[in-house]
Amino acid sequence: MPDLIKNLPHTEGENGILYPIIEAYEPDTPEELKQPLGWIGRMILAKMGEENPNEAFQMRTEMTLHPYIKKKELKVQERIRNLADKILEKNPPSEIDMMQRIKDFNMAHQQAKEIILHEYQ
Repeated sequence: MPDLIKNLPHTEGENGILYPIIEAYEPDTPEELKQPLGWIGRMILAKMGEENPNEAFQMRTEMTLHPYIKKKELKVQERIRNLADKILEKNPPSEIDMMQRIKDFNMAHQQAKEIILHEYQ
């Protein structure tokens, strides 16, 4: 067995075969940055790939691309929440009808997403 494979951490399968455990992140990467990208992260990644493909490739080889995009995605999600809250402050939801209240919350969230999406296009 080559030395490179011997040095990798591994787990043994039911059939006795050793399977390497390969991490695609730096060892000190927080768990929240290891989560899969959502639609916002995929949009940011696509835009970065179009505008700066060399930088995206370099970051991918250095295993820093996913955490970088995930940080941006989390910031955008926070901006959407804050903007939706501001929209709801200006147009408070109905206090009586629960269905109307839910519609108001959804409408504010959708408006905030559209405003933020317009910035990224």
